[in-house]
Amino acid sequence: MTIWLGGDEPHDPEIATRQDDWLRRWGGRASSRVLDLGCGHGRTMMTLAGLGHDVLGLDSDAECLGACRRRADELGVTVRLQHLDFLSDWIADEEPFDLVCCLGNTFMLVDTDDAAVALLGRCARHLAPGGLVVLDDLPGLFLPEVESGNWETGISEDGGLQLLWSDRDDVFTVRSGDDVDPNQWSLRPDDVPLRLWRAQSLAAVAMGAGLSAPETDEVGAVLVMRSGRAAGAS
Repeated sequence: MTIWLGGDEPHDPEIATRQDDWLRRWGGRASSRVLDLGCGHGRTMMTLAGLGHDVLGLDSDAECLGACRRRADELGVTVRLQHLDFLSDWIADEEPFDLVCCLGNTFMLVDTDDAAVALLGRCARHLAPGGLVVLDDLPGLFLPEVESGNWETGISEDGGLQLLWSDRDDVFTVRSGDDVDPNQWSLRPDDVPLRLWRAQSLAAVAMGAGLSAPETDEVGAVLVMRSGRAAGAS
């Protein structure tokens, strides 16, 4: 869909390795239940399933789910997959989860506060006691790039990518291939709006959903939220 979403490696190798290390550290426990939102080709799922955890992956892209199933078969790991758009629908008849993952920059697809509170609220209601929700550290990974001027509206030198910001705060889109239109610099109905979440906004929607404010794990390049608001929060 974009250079940040889908495929095997939405991050550069160094970030991908740091996140995989975080997952392995968390996964060094007795078998637990994991929900992977936007599982794609299974980058997150395979690590945790390989450690013996019960992992359910959701994705709205049937082709990605097929690739994920083939990858699991090749690795000899057991995963559960469901074709579902978690932004508008939700799973039924599932026991609480010990970990809910939304990695691969998937949370950028959640472009409004209301949608974020609704999604994180569903996650919070399906967490086991002591459970965690983990996202990419979107502010830490990308805001320095934006502030340095590397994400300016424009078309890449080879003409293959077009980035443009909307009139909504922190919302942009990326067009690629035949979708690039040098005559159109506002979001079209068929564009996918993406939000570059800032730390303050993420904290507000997390606490509005009944989770703790995100804690940055800089080593793992992730944000961690816990069931229940942070101690002392109003």
